[in-house]
Amino acid sequence: MRNIILFFTLFLSTIVTFAVENVDPVSVTISGVSNKQRDGATGAISEAYAGIAGTCPAAEMNNISTCNSCSQPGALAPCNMNSVYPNLPISVSFTVKTAIDTPATGTVNAQVLIMLSTSPTLTGTVAITKTLNLPVAAGTVVQFDTTTKWSEVCALAGFTTSCTPTGTTSNLANLIIAFGIDTNNSGTVELDEVRKIPLKLQLLPATSTYRAQTFCGTTATSGVCNILLKAGDSKAVINSFPVAIGAEPDGLTWDAVVFFPVPVAQDRSQDAAAFSGFTTQSKTPNVHSMTISGASANVADSAITGNIENYQRYCFVYGTKNRAQNIFKFMTDPLAAPNACVTPSEIVGMLEDKHCFISTAAFGSDMAPEVQTFREFRNKYLLTNSVGKVFVKLYYKMSPPIANIISESEILRTITRSALYPVLAFIQLSLHYGLALALLVLAVLLILAVNIREMVRHKKTFLIVLILLATPFLKADPKPATKKALHPAARAEGLIRISKDGTYIYDLKQPLKKQSGHIRVGQAEAPDISIAITPKNGGATKTYKFDQFYESSSNLLIGYDYEWFPWIAKGKTGVQAGVSFMMAQGHGRLAADPDIPSEESFSFFTVPLTLGGVYRFEYKDKQIVAPYVTGGATYLLLAEKREDQSKVHFAGGFGGYGAAGLLFNLSFLDDDSGYTLDSQYGISNLWLSLEYKAIEVQASAFNFSTQYLNAGLSFDF
Repeated sequence: MRNIILFFTLFLSTIVTFAVENVDPVSVTISGVSNKQRDGATGAISEAYAGIAGTCPAAEMNNISTCNSCSQPGALAPCNMNSVYPNLPISVSFTVKTAIDTPATGTVNAQVLIMLSTSPTLTGTVAITKTLNLPVAAGTVVQFDTTTKWSEVCALAGFTTSCTPTGTTSNLANLIIAFGIDTNNSGTVELDEVRKIPLKLQLLPATSTYRAQTFCGTTATSGVCNILLKAGDSKAVINSFPVAIGAEPDGLTWDAVVFFPVPVAQDRSQDAAAFSGFTTQSKTPNVHSMTISGASANVADSAITGNIENYQRYCFVYGTKNRAQNIFKFMTDPLAAPNACVTPSEIVGMLEDKHCFISTAAFGSDMAPEVQTFREFRNKYLLTNSVGKVFVKLYYKMSPPIANIISESEILRTITRSALYPVLAFIQLSLHYGLALALLVLAVLLILAVNIREMVRHKKTFLIVLILLATPFLKADPKPATKKALHPAARAEGLIRISKDGTYIYDLKQPLKKQSGHIRVGQAEAPDISIAITPKNGGATKTYKFDQFYESSSNLLIGYDYEWFPWIAKGKTGVQAGVSFMMAQGHGRLAADPDIPSEESFSFFTVPLTLGGVYRFEYKDKQIVAPYVTGGATYLLLAEKREDQSKVHFAGGFGGYGAAGLLFNLSFLDDDSGYTLDSQYGISNLWLSLEYKAIEVQASAFNFSTQYLNAGLSFDF
């Protein structure tokens, strides 16, 4: 008896072990449904949804893919941009996880079954059966024929075969779509051999309950409400989203908010009617996926775009979409008008009416902006002199064969464009602000490049600088500007004394260096610039100042100066070239209504370029304090860029500058570190600088007058 029980136990255990799901979950695909939800960790489909709302156009029901019932004109009703319909088939495919040997019967069955979740059995369901070719290898793709239609599924769920809602309330069917292989070769696919995915079908009637909702009043709401929109450039911007969101009927999770733009009169007389009279979904909707947290929600993309024209007023009627993709609960209450009606407009920046460059576009056409810019430079600067004419002639002779090679390769075209962009920048600067300014900027950039190269030539430079700055806090007794060296045969020149232990102590005097670099930080005034704007939709012209566009400007100015001292006698006399940088962030103004700040943000750059003379009251090595004065010409470059555009607006003007300051020698505090810095890296003195500087620029488009105190780090090399 014990042996018989053991035999049956082993037999049943073998069956249970053998009858397992043989579907790779990640490989599963389902078509003919409105939406699929995937597991965030595995990527496998975890739920499927089907929605029916509204009437699909006959031309879209191709029996292959879902249709868009929101494109059908008619009375206001729920709709679905991915609606299923009776003749739409359901298709499933998956990959076999492990190989299946050839059974004695010579066939293996695979099945797709759709059944009610309340009675998950394999009988009385809508089923598709497929006989597989044997043997079945791991990785085999099982694609089922698209013979099962939604008319059969709707009948299984208790609805009509036409899949129309019954009654005045929504119809929800909780189904299961199961599929698998007869792994144990029993002749039928069993429950423990299939993969089961919940399938939710929602049918919505065109009743008032599902069409509209009130404007977030005291009564409970269902769906998104109370959205606040702001005008943008060819778009509306979701400024506040939303303050309330109610529960979704049937318990399906809300998925997105859908906006329908309705053009209205500019005088706002039709705003309220756009909501109360909204009767059609024939307009192109704009879908914004949302995340829900409790009773509130948010969207990742706040820009409502698509066929939105500037200076045309729109009211955006919006509805809420659930995971079945049914869109309903439209906000049609006229009280929503003040929050959801806007007039998109071009955005005006401070430099909008000043000099500007055209935006950079890709080369490849004779009419490309870059090609026209090069042609303009050729006509203005090259063909007007003999040297330029020789260069153009040589270029015309050599360029065609090279161009033919470049045109055959996108990689070479990209490399060539990248190499030409710096040249293009120089040419654009020359054409708009003159060749002299372009050469000045080029000279400053070359000086900076050479200077930076010298600084980074040795990797340990900055480490030594940091050590030098830290050593005054680590040592209690600063040492004199001497260097100890045990050298009995040393020369007598510069010998100060010989210590008791036989150490020869020399005064290590070094000649004054002829180059200096200065990094400085200060707080300057913003440029005195204004812009006059006439509202596009009518009204008086108004003038706006810089601080009305850039209220949060910090006015932090960071600069670098390079100095060269060819004359060192009774002080150091030389040339100074520098560049500074100041940035502010703010918002533009709507051209339609300039009193309203735009949602698009702007960045404003103030770049003073200086070139002048400098005199330093420095007479000996290791001088503790060195006063200096400097002054000369400056060119102020202004640039403004909008966050969502590549185009940059420029303006500029010439002026003058003057400065006076003090240099405090940090190398004097630590002789050993100063000696190492000089002998190994060529930096003889490291200074702390304090400077008072004044810049004055009077241009036709703006003024820039500022006096400020800055501080920084300087070094001689």
